[in-house]
Amino acid sequence: MASPSEVDTDALRRLARHADTLHAQLDAVLPRLRADEGDGGAGRHGTAQLASARALRRTRATWEERLTEVRAECGRLRDGFTFAASAFDPAEDCVR
Repeated sequence: MASPSEVDTDALRRLARHADTLHAQLDAVLPRLRADEGDGGAGRHGTAQLASARALRRTRATWEERLTEVRAECGRLRDGFTFAASAFDPAEDCVR
C-alpha cells in the first residue's frame, strides 16, 4: 500500500477502467431507452392518451437526461484519472 505522500497510479488506472466500464454500459442503455420511446408513446395497445402513459414519457425523458449526464461524467472521470496516473508516473519513478 502506498504511503500518504505517494500516489498510487495503479489505483488511478483502476478507477479509470471502472469509469470506462460505466460509460460503456450507459452507451448500451441509452439507445434502448430511446428505442422504447420510438413508438411515440402509443405502446402496443394505443395507450398514448392515458395519464399514466404521459407520466411515463415525462419520467423517461428525465431519466434519459440524468443518465446522459452520468455518462458524460464517467467519461470525464475516466479521462481525469488516466491523465493523473500518467502525470504521476514520472514523479513516482524519480522517488523510487
